Amino acid sequence: MRRFSILISILFVLTLTGCMRQYDFTNQEMDIMAESMAGLLLKYDSRYAHKSLMISNDLLTKEIDEEKTKKDELQKSEEDTAIPTQASNKEVAKKKKNNKEKADTKATLTEVIGAKDFEIQYSGYKTYNTYPDDPSSAYFSLTPREGNQMLVVSFLAKNKGGQAKVLDLSKSNIKYQLDLDDSTTYYPLLTLLENDLQYLNLSVGAKQEEVVVLVYEIPKVDAISSLELTITKDEKTEYIRLK
Repeated sequence: MRRFSILISILFVLTLTGCMRQYDFTNQEMDIMAESMAGLLLKYDSRYAHKSLMISNDLLTKEIDEEKTKKDELQKSEEDTAIPTQASNKEVAKKKKNNKEKADTKATLTEVIGAKDFEIQYSGYKTYNTYPDDPSSAYFSLTPREGNQMLVVSFLAKNKGGQAKVLDLSKSNIKYQLDLDDSTTYYPLLTLLENDLQYLNLSVGAKQEEVVVLVYEIPKVDAISSLELTITKDEKTEYIRLK
């Protein structure tokens, strides 16, 4: 009876949470502790004959340890699937920069495009207020929005075969991504130019070459510190450093 009174006193003290240290228990841990306390109460109740409800200290410790292990594993899993941290983002940026540094400034697009008998090489870029410079020489011209300028990237498409061939990229699904100063990404404009590389369908004579272009609209800046073009098709990617 004395022990039963002590247990009642302990439960009463535990309810005085204002002066007690609070512990962060899971629902399962609270159930285990409640079950153990119920077992202690019934153990010293002379009217209760069954003692199987009592949980041993070893079993109680084992169950709590198992619950803690599951909780730690869940936390680790959530951390592994979380959004990459700033440090990991820096690693990705560093890896991307290293890959670009390996790219040849005069790299061709032959492997990416995969057009038989043709070779395409980067030849340069230039900015324009209006493209082309002399609108009267073209059936239409491109004028940027206020504060912007046109940036035109040029390539040479050469027919290596012994007879005229058509270079058809109209359904090639190639992506041309321009990175300006490693901070902003641009994609080429849709134009009606017959030599627009995006939807090129051009006949090139035997052993002849034609100039083809990509046209971008970018902000006017005093100076461009870096300019890189990433060309991708399926799993093949070509990096070309323009500047």
